[in-house]
Amino acid sequence: MDTRVLTYFLTVAREENITRAAEILRISQPSLSRQIMQLEEELGLPLFIRGNKNVRLTPEGLLFKSRAEEILSLVDKTREELLNEKEYIAGDIYIGTMESEAFLPLADLISQFSGRYPNVCFHIMSNHSTAIARQVEQGLVDFGFLMGPVNQEKFRYFPAKLSEVWGVLIPGDHPLAGQSQASAGDLLSCPLIVPQRILDNGAFSRILGRPQDYRITATYNLISNVMTLVEAGMGAALCLYRKEYGARGLCFLPLSPRRSEDSAYVVWKKDHVFSQAASRFAREICDSFSELQTT
Repeated sequence: MDTRVLTYFLTVAREENITRAAEILRISQPSLSRQIMQLEEELGLPLFIRGNKNVRLTPEGLLFKSRAEEILSLVDKTREELLNEKEYIAGDIYIGTMESEAFLPLADLISQFSGRYPNVCFHIMSNHSTAIARQVEQGLVDFGFLMGPVNQEKFRYFPAKLSEVWGVLIPGDHPLAGQSQASAGDLLSCPLIVPQRILDNGAFSRILGRPQDYRITATYNLISNVMTLVEAGMGAALCLYRKEYGARGLCFLPLSPRRSEDSAYVVWKKDHVFSQAASRFAREICDSFSELQTT
């Protein structure tokens, strides 16, 4: 007896007609009749009372029908569990990310992935883009979320939508606080706290001009602690806009003319050896961010 024969039996029991059951099962009527007769011989009991056109279950057939349904249900459940076991994903995924509201689509993907694979642990480490690129290249993190440019020879990458505006963050009592924006000239005499990365990669010149023309009193990698320095009156912080500035009672003045960052990327090293969990997450990044590019 195998599950195929049980399916044949249940179809005949449901249809109460061997010819109609054979059509549903897409086998010949004589073959189906023979399978049912062999099943009855194997059990040593009649399962059907046969009429001229229809068949109906004997009391033994009714009991066997109940057991056959239980057996097939258990087989289906077991098959599903075995397939799920093959899809069992566990492990750690390491992501280096800059501080940006553009991180939201990746955060949504992480949340969805975590819901499907609860045995995966994500390790999120904030840093500036230059350091993140270095960590990805060295294999210290699996994925990076950073501002461009991207070394296309080393990294596989997907662009993310980004519109980050440069400006200066100042306390409410700063001399520039009454203005709606700030020019490069306004900042020449102000103590400035600036991101180290834009000094390293030369972007400062694009944003404000020559660094030596300004009074740079401190540099930083992440904005979190810089807000405290601004509150303490150390200087104006050159930074990208964040919603949380207002909650701290700080003023953000966008630069005039406008300066912005328009390129962010999810990246990973081309020859990086992924864990099973990271490999699955990489496929989902490809699917998700490919769709974002077409919307």
